[in-house]
Amino acid sequence: MKKLKAILCAALAVIILIALCACGTNSTPADNGKKDDGKTEYTDTYTFSMASSEFEGSTWNQMVEVPLMDLMTEKTNGRVTWDFYPSGTLSKQGECFEAILSGAADVGYDACNFYQDTFPYIEFFTMMGWNISDDFTERENLAIDFTETFKDAYLYDNFKLLARVSLETFGFMSSVPIRTAADVKNISSRSLGFTMDWLNNLGANCTTMPAVEVYESLKLNVIDASVSAIGALTAYKLYEVCDYFTAIPRASGESVYVMSKSMYDKMDPEIQNAVDETFAEMKQHCIDFVITNEGKVRDEVLAGNPNFEFIYPTPEETAEFFVGCDELILERVKELDAKGLDGTGAYEWMVAHTSN
Repeated sequence: MKKLKAILCAALAVIILIALCACGTNSTPADNGKKDDGKTEYTDTYTFSMASSEFEGSTWNQMVEVPLMDLMTEKTNGRVTWDFYPSGTLSKQGECFEAILSGAADVGYDACNFYQDTFPYIEFFTMMGWNISDDFTERENLAIDFTETFKDAYLYDNFKLLARVSLETFGFMSSVPIRTAADVKNISSRSLGFTMDWLNNLGANCTTMPAVEVYESLKLNVIDASVSAIGALTAYKLYEVCDYFTAIPRASGESVYVMSKSMYDKMDPEIQNAVDETFAEMKQHCIDFVITNEGKVRDEVLAGNPNFEFIYPTPEETAEFFVGCDELILERVKELDAKGLDGTGAYEWMVAHTSN
């Protein structure tokens, strides 16, 4: 009897050990063999968990994220599958990358402005005041060239940048009309990151909150405006609680897809290549999405709120919004240089490639 108990206890211990070893892994190990040509045949499978700041069913989710996940599954012949966690489930906007650091997620998508100093060069590119082209394709290609020239440094070592994407036209979504820079003074506005420095410079009162909280805040007059990409009007139904969108064409919003570096490093070369190729191919897809989506957003907004007004300031009026931004940019250059980054080089590159 004692012998039987000992055998059962030993068996139970083995089962528990196996279960513990299985926790926290996103791959199913397999015996990788050799092909006829002598090359290694990889057969491990992976389930990536993605924490996104988008909610399931949003336009971006359906037209960018779902195709992205499907493409990678196709490229890997089913070796990669996905567990998708929209905003508010595993994490919310502004916390998606924390889910990677905690080990709860492998991939994250979020706006850079929530993570000040985490993506210093990308943040530098998005500072208000650069005289960037109004044409989205030109602006996006400039951002791609800049990102390739200045490889981002990270506040956290366990991030691998998969892709950065520019959002649609930036601007104010407001309950009061904002036609000139003078109209910004004393308004209460939701903003993020360096956008807050810009708005403070214009005399606004700034607050930070996730996008999902903006609707109620506008509805209850907690804030007068929110600075975001035009797509937020329909993604979060903001046109129901505000009547104006003021375009600021020289502004740019950046979001990034990031992966756990430790997860990436332990994957086999075929999966790594599939990850790199998939996100490289998504760049043009994102450009196409943004260009086509803006028209759809305007149509949907006006169908739901016929009194809604889209305000497009003249070039002279737009320039007024950026008075004083040069000083803010130069302050950031000094900060980057002091951290051992090439702030001066980034500044000189931007000046050479824009009409600043």
